[in-house]
Amino acid sequence: METTLPQHFARNRAENRNISGRPASISSKTSLNLSKLGSGRPQRQRINTRKQTGQRIYGCCGCQSCLSQGDLSPNLDRAISNTTGFEASPFPLKQGWLYDLGVVDANNDNIFDVFTTNHNATENLLLGSPFGSFTDVLSQWNLDQDRQFPGLGDFNYTPPAHLKGLHIYRSMDNQLHLRQQGGRLIQGEIVLPSPRSRKSNVEILNRHQASAQIRHSAWQQGLQTRIRFKIRPNGHLILNTRFSEISYAFKLNKPLPLQQVYVGGQQIHPKSHTFKLQLRDRHSMAWADYQGDNRMDVFMARGGLRGQILKFPSTSQPKDEFFTNLGNGRFRNRAAQLGFEKQGCRARKVAWVDFNQDNRLDLYIAGLKSPNQLFQQQPNGRFTNVAAQQNLNFRDSSQFEWLDADNDGDQELLIARNGKLELYNKQAKQFRRRQSISAAGIEIGKLALADYDRDGDIDVYAASPQSSLLLINTGGRYTVISPAAAGLPPNALTANWVDYDNDGLQDLHVAPSGLYRQLANQQFEAAQLLSAAPSLLADALTSPSTNLAWCTWADLDNNGTRDGLFQLAQNGYGQATLYRNQLTDNHWLQLKLVGPKGNRQAIGAKVTVITANHKQLQAVGQAEGSHYSQGHYRLYFGLGQQPAAEAIQITWPDGKRQEIQSPAVGQLLTVHYAPNR
Repeated sequence: METTLPQHFARNRAENRNISGRPASISSKTSLNLSKLGSGRPQRQRINTRKQTGQRIYGCCGCQSCLSQGDLSPNLDRAISNTTGFEASPFPLKQGWLYDLGVVDANNDNIFDVFTTNHNATENLLLGSPFGSFTDVLSQWNLDQDRQFPGLGDFNYTPPAHLKGLHIYRSMDNQLHLRQQGGRLIQGEIVLPSPRSRKSNVEILNRHQASAQIRHSAWQQGLQTRIRFKIRPNGHLILNTRFSEISYAFKLNKPLPLQQVYVGGQQIHPKSHTFKLQLRDRHSMAWADYQGDNRMDVFMARGGLRGQILKFPSTSQPKDEFFTNLGNGRFRNRAAQLGFEKQGCRARKVAWVDFNQDNRLDLYIAGLKSPNQLFQQQPNGRFTNVAAQQNLNFRDSSQFEWLDADNDGDQELLIARNGKLELYNKQAKQFRRRQSISAAGIEIGKLALADYDRDGDIDVYAASPQSSLLLINTGGRYTVISPAAAGLPPNALTANWVDYDNDGLQDLHVAPSGLYRQLANQQFEAAQLLSAAPSLLADALTSPSTNLAWCTWADLDNNGTRDGLFQLAQNGYGQATLYRNQLTDNHWLQLKLVGPKGNRQAIGAKVTVITANHKQLQAVGQAEGSHYSQGHYRLYFGLGQQPAAEAIQITWPDGKRQEIQSPAVGQLLTVHYAPNR
């Protein structure tokens, strides 16, 4: 899949340099233009921002297992712009329902790429180019849900009428379709594992010119379910499968030519009459260079069979995936080899962290109604779960952030759990709770970090559809104030701190309410800059049925300003929209830190940029916009009318320091680990 954004998206690209002044390498990627989003150049029109009203309910995603009702078809077909600094255009994704949305520089070319997670539905991995186009490389990089049958997660697929043969594909609501178009009588069987406590994992939902028998038998620690089927010419068998993410072993009768069997949306022919299908129920991705070879690796955290994971035979339980990058778009899953054991964790959020400051990345996973995991990396590169030893094996805690709240150089954990926000800091042998903040009756959808008041420590906005919280950091402890007291809306589905106009003050974008500009007195006012795109997004901004939002801000066109990529959903379904930032009047400086071999992304580092009239503190990773994933490590400093920066002060994750005097501004500056203080 390739898509090209408006032609002028790539204008005024910033020059990327490292600290030696040499141009940073940017590899261009070949991509074809998709069918354009309308004929000719998109029509422009102005649309007024409307006041948001109505109660929103924070949800999970758009799949049927997370929704109880409703459906909405997209109707967004043109780009719009206004005269206030942002231009909006549709951003085509494979699915209208999401679980997470984020950005990462997956191929290390200093151009951001876009990824999504979608439970069992097909993800997106869209590589950006210098020309504003995006190319989907998920299948090319062999990272599909089912690597043997890419396209199995294409739930919108319908077999074309002219393509005769047996079509095996999935749709929403966990439906498995076997559809014979023309042809002969087809016989076969499907075998899958089931937990001993539940025999009805599969049921016949519909059959036309088809028959099926379902039988259960004891197998290992559970049951084995066997489905024998017959499908006549033009027959259609639909099975309702409770668990799409377990293995379905097919055996087709031999007379059927394999060239007449089509699996998934990419219509892959199986290599033999016996084959397996399995989706992955992926919830989150954490990108980092684990191997220290300047290639991004990715950990993919999976769900836990709706809480039934430990009731399945151990050989049938889902396993998390860790794909190490072999180069040239090739990856290998080394999760088991490196010691990542799922142990029943129903993973939601995942993040890399160097919690013990040994310059080796560790991994923290938060699960739903299952113990969290903290995988400590050993000197040999393997991982050991030390969550219990470190007092961090909580349950029911899908939202967390690692940060240096007290400026002591190490990482604390801020986590939402059991109606509280709790801050844990590292002591001699394990983490201990430092502070507990009441969040009774509040579901935290996102924790957004920034030193918004510029006093040298990290503050937090906790987004909640019931009642958001603004946490002010004073000496490493947090004081809660009402967002309304600062001029911010009382609730939000998600939030991101973003200095959208590069004036040096952190502004706040909350969805669906909009963008709030920070004033000199640390109060906020509605900026009313983001025009609503037609139809679906416009309705989503004001509709009470808007229950989901994904928003991330990144400089997608490298022009010095952060662009917004949003998707708001009504009853789970939405259309992604890109807001390209055209506000380029103020000075700016962006930083990409390259840490030591064990932590190339410098996760946990802090940077202070000093100008003639102020200091700004930022931490690597605070620009992250995804709910559950990780990959956005660039730092963004707006300088306002200051034409120069006096110094950059870096505290690396291991506590060592580095200072750069009089850096040039108006560039993406790559700084390599070379402590000099």
